[in-house]
This record gives sequence, structure tokens and C-alpha cells, in this order.
Amino acid sequence: MLLDHCKNGSNSEAEAEAEDVTWDGPEDPDNPKNWATRRKWLAVISISGFVLMSPLPTTIVSPALDVIAAELEITVTALRPMVLSIFLLGYAIGPMFISPLSEIWGRTLVLQTFNFLFLAFNTACGFAQTIEQLLAFRFFAGLFGSCTVGIGAGTLGDLFNASERGKAMAIYSVFPLLGQVLGPIAGTPACKSLASSSSTSLTRQYCSGGKGTGSCGPELLRISTPSTTSPHGSSLSMMRTTMIRPIKLLTTQPIVQVMALYQGYLYGNIYILYASIATLWTTRYGQRLDTASLHYLALGLGTAFAAEVATHINDRIFGVLTRRNGGTGLPEFRIPIMIPATVVLAVGLFWYGWSAEARLFWLMPDVGVALFAAAAYICTVSNNIYVVDTYGRYSASALAATSMLRCLAGFVFPLFSPYAYERLGYGWTSSILGIVAICIGLTGVIFLWKYGRVLRKKSPYCASRDVDDS
Repeated sequence: MLLDHCKNGSNSEAEAEAEDVTWDGPEDPDNPKNWATRRKWLAVISISGFVLMSPLPTTIVSPALDVIAAELEITVTALRPMVLSIFLLGYAIGPMFISPLSEIWGRTLVLQTFNFLFLAFNTACGFAQTIEQLLAFRFFAGLFGSCTVGIGAGTLGDLFNASERGKAMAIYSVFPLLGQVLGPIAGTPACKSLASSSSTSLTRQYCSGGKGTGSCGPELLRISTPSTTSPHGSSLSMMRTTMIRPIKLLTTQPIVQVMALYQGYLYGNIYILYASIATLWTTRYGQRLDTASLHYLALGLGTAFAAEVATHINDRIFGVLTRRNGGTGLPEFRIPIMIPATVVLAVGLFWYGWSAEARLFWLMPDVGVALFAAAAYICTVSNNIYVVDTYGRYSASALAATSMLRCLAGFVFPLFSPYAYERLGYGWTSSILGIVAICIGLTGVIFLWKYGRVLRKKSPYCASRDVDDS
């Protein structure tokens, strides 16, 4: 039997699906957890390729926002960062119906189908002639590109037991952040050439940053789930149930609500940085655009450091606490590292804001950006592993629920940040963001550490009480 369901609670939907979904014994070779190690990691590499390319178009436009605004005659201040963040509005909506479909039809079919639509609309961005067309095409590109959200992390839940999942999740989580960091760097040369050209269609060559996410071989990423044919209802009824599930999880599960709020706030701050980094170093430090865009590397360096160091620390903490708990691992054992990470995150925001406000040596704000990126990465990975460990087979739906709030924040936050920086300055704006981060982060972490296990026992959607879901 799949041990991704608990028998607690009275929710008939969860119980019915738990009874209907089975493997042919614990050694069933079709169960991805029983695949050879090499095949598992090839699948991880394949899905990581998707999540690398999908968010790349999100940030590739950031160095060219001023050029796009001039070319398309954008006069409303809020529309300028909206060119960047509208992609995330689609990212917020898409997982609510795309991720649950992967729990019915399997990961591969859903991933490749929506990836094709993502490519189509992303390419259409290159032919936009007006701001309305550009915003519409980027919205739909984000909508269909969001197929990697939830499905990717859910795939890791399919492949690995809890004891192996930390390393896999850490490696996987680097790729979407790497794609977001590479976007502005890759977009700068295009921006320079377009700014000096006489083309009337600025975005034709520029906006369609993702040339394709490729196609993974079917043998590498054929993540299949057991048959979900149910005697309790038709396929249409099952589809309706699974598509409603993310909303149900977000509105009824305190664990999902806390994680969604925290991830949303982190993501909003990340996109404030994406929208402001190039402007900071060009206006306050007088650097050229191609030089200023290199400061996005601070985000990548902080992430890479955290991926290398935090992975080992997180797994070690999990192992120590598991041994102290009689060999039973709990999702809450992923939480302790988030406490110091939340503090470092706030310190990074303070450092970035006040060093920029004082116009200190140009490298100083980079230090703050790197500290923030490293801490945000640690919290995001721990957050995602906690959700996967907790919700098992429903992890794609749970991650879709957290993604909705996260991407909405990524869409909204950059819209008000130019006004905040103008009125309050970099120092006070970043300080307010840092203080709120501490309040939300520490409160959420302490809440889940103290009450997480009780909430999981009461939830009809949770995985087994321990997380050794082999």
C-alpha cells in the first residue's frame, strides 16, 4: 500500500482515494521509490531542467523595464514593474488546477502538455505591439509555465523517502532560483542592442527569454502513480474534486496557511529586489546597465552557498532529532534551521537598505542581497520539504496552494516598492520589510513546532504520522 495517507479524520474524499490507490506490494518495481538510484537522479535532473527554464522569462525583462516603458509609451508608474510581475499572476493561478491534474493523469503528460502552451505564449510575447498585448501574453505564459510548480516537488515526493528527500529537494530548489538569477544577466545584452536599434517591436526579440524547456526522455521522467480509477464516481467528478483540493487545503489546513503566508512574504521581497537592483546601481552608483546587471549574481551566490551548506546542516539536524525520537522522523524536524535563517534574512534586508541609503562602497549592498538570498533559500527549502513530508500524495495540491499566495505576493510587492523607495528611502523601506519578516517567520516557525504534530493528526489529508513513508 502507499503509505501517503492517514486514516485520521472523517473526510470521505481522502479516505476513499487512500483505499483505491495501491501498488502491487511494497516491492512493486513501478513504484518510483523502488527505482534504481541512477534512474531517480536522472529524473531529478530532468525535472530540474524544466524548473530552470520556466521562471527565466519572469526576470529576463528586469534590466529592460525602462527601455520597454519608453518604447511602449508607458506613463503609469505601476505598469512598469507590472511587465515583470504579471508573469507571476499567472504563476499564482495556474497551479491551482494544473498540479492537481498531475495526481490524476501522472506527472509527465501534464508537465509536457502545459510546457508546450507555455512556449507558445512566451513566443507570442515577442510579437506584442502594445502594453496590453505584452501583459496578456506574459500572463498566459506564466499561467502555463506554472506547471512546474507543485509537480516538480511532488515528483521528489514520489521518488524519495523522507530520509533521502532533503538532499534531493535542496538540489532541485536551486534551479528555479538559478533561472531567476540568470534571467536579468541574459537580458542585459539584448536590452542594450534593442535600445540602440530602430525596431518598433522592442519585445519581439527580448521578452521571449525561454527558448524552450526541452523534453525529457519518457524513460527518465515517467513518474506514474497507481491507478486512480474510482468506483465512487466518474473521471469528471474526480477531476473536479482534485481541482478544488488546493483551495480546500488553503482554506482548511492551518499548516498550509502558515507556510503560504511565510513563503508569500519571502517571494514578495525577492521580487522587490529583482525589480530594484538594476535601478539602484545605475541611479545611485552611476554604473552602466551591463555592469549593474551583474549584481544579480549576489542572489545566485547567496543561494549557491546556502544550497551547499544548509543541505548538510538540515539533514544533520533531521538525523539527530530522529534518533532522539526513537528513530521516527517528523516533518517538524525540518523547522529548527528556519529560526536562525529568518534572523539572517532580516539582517540581509537591513544591510541592503541602509548601505544603499548611505551610498557605501558599491559592494556593500551586494552583501545584504547575498545574506537575504541565502536565508530565503533555506526557509523555502525547509518549507517545501515540510509540506511534502506532511501531505504525501497530496503534496502537489498543497504546494499549489502555497504557491498561489507566494506568486500573488511576487506580483503585488514590486508594484508598490517604487513608491516606497521614493517616499521612505531604501533604508526605512528595507527595515520595515525586515521587521515584518521576523514577526511572520518566527511566529510561524514556533507555531508549527509546537502544534504541527497535533494538526497533522487531525487532518484527513496528511501522510502517515511519521515521515518514513517508504
